[in-house]
Amino acid sequence: MATLEELIGGDAAAEFYRVHEQRRTETAAWRSKMATIRSPLVLKLLELHHPNERGGCDGCDMDGYECDHPEWPCRTVCLIGKHFGRPAPEWVELP
Repeated sequence: MATLEELIGGDAAAEFYRVHEQRRTETAAWRSKMATIRSPLVLKLLELHHPNERGGCDGCDMDGYECDHPEWPCRTVCLIGKHFGRPAPEWVELP
């Protein structure tokens, strides 16, 4: 199996890994801020809208053969964060 460097080239692969690591770090910091919210209702919503192993949101009721879960953080989680003064990282694109 080919490596990412072999598929897209060294510089592009290095940039991909750099951006991926930056987003992972920003997301971890944001999740720590979100964990300080103490509203019982919001905690239940955040528990429901957690990321799955593929990076999608399991709380968005998506089901079926032709359906894709939205990426996490989903719009629900981002709106909760914004309401409580914890906006999502800048790279998160919302519809």
